[in-house]
Amino acid sequence: MSGDTSVFSESFSQTTTTQKRTLSALLAARLVKKRHQSENEQDLQEAAIQLLNHHQNLGDLLLEVSPPPSKVLCSKEGNNCGKPEVQTLPVNGDSILVSALQRQASKLGVPVSVLSARTIVERIWELSMVPEGTSRSVLLTTEKRDKMACLILSSKNLLSHNAFSRLLFCKEIWKAEKPPVLEVVWHLHKESIVSLEELLESNSKSAAEIDWLHNDLRLLCSDPRDPTQGSEVCWQIFSDFVTVLVRNAFQESQELSNLKRIPQVCFTVLDAMLSWVLGAVSNDKQEQESLRVKAATFWTHGFDVSVYRGAISVGTLKKFFIHTLTQILTYEPQLKVSDAIGMQSEWSFAKTCPLLTSLYRKVRMCRVMCVYFIYITVSGK
Repeated sequence: MSGDTSVFSESFSQTTTTQKRTLSALLAARLVKKRHQSENEQDLQEAAIQLLNHHQNLGDLLLEVSPPPSKVLCSKEGNNCGKPEVQTLPVNGDSILVSALQRQASKLGVPVSVLSARTIVERIWELSMVPEGTSRSVLLTTEKRDKMACLILSSKNLLSHNAFSRLLFCKEIWKAEKPPVLEVVWHLHKESIVSLEELLESNSKSAAEIDWLHNDLRLLCSDPRDPTQGSEVCWQIFSDFVTVLVRNAFQESQELSNLKRIPQVCFTVLDAMLSWVLGAVSNDKQEQESLRVKAATFWTHGFDVSVYRGAISVGTLKKFFIHTLTQILTYEPQLKVSDAIGMQSEWSFAKTCPLLTSLYRKVRMCRVMCVYFIYITVSGK
């Protein structure tokens, strides 16, 4: 009996030792597998970068490494207008993009921030191109909007890796053959890649940027598309950029920023747009339903306080509306004071262009509201 017990104990001991060895072997094999897997991932990433360097255009890489965005940048709810639904890239996508740019920049002997700025600007310029014989549009097609979403995501990733310079990017924008489409600038502004103020401040040629912004804003107001084809984006661009223009053109002393050239540029653009509206009134008296009058009517929404959504101080708005009213009353005077008094009985709202009547009412109402808000603030009521 004791012999059987001894044999059983020895067998049990051998079995336990075998199990321990097997467990140790399994754990060791698992560690080796993990190490090999990590090395394989690194080798795969290295091979991908090498392949990209030999066969892939960096501009295409900016679009391909990003996950597919939503088909429309502006959601139907309007709360996420201009924001891609996917906000981040996979880690491998990040590193491949940055590594590819770094290697190419090293070969060219330029900083990676310069190369990334140039590459993104090239893509933006392509998005802004229109087929020959087609009139310029300030809004992107659905396909181009998807590509713009990818560029935005890639730009954010480059910024997070310190591989992108806003200043260099702005300079490259103005070096391009033509300025970008207004919607492209809006996406850059909305997604905090480069603000409209930064873009305007970076250009030393004020006349060129004033002409560009003035012309594109007029095109924006003239866009004939219906609500299902981008008018929501159109309205968002209008609201955001008018806010930027008014805030900088009529900023109060305590709001003064370090941007020296912006106030005059914004002031000039606003005056040019107002002159365009008043010109539409005087030149189209017999064609009140003309496209020019309809476009000018769209711009008058800029005199609705609700457009600014509390982003501008009451004092700034008051200065803007007083200046606007002064410009309207002194626009291309054709009568002497005595003539105006003598003809006063012939003037009536019924004979006045509806656009001009609406403009007077908006400006007057906004001025009254500003005075009321100031009174409420001062009195503490």
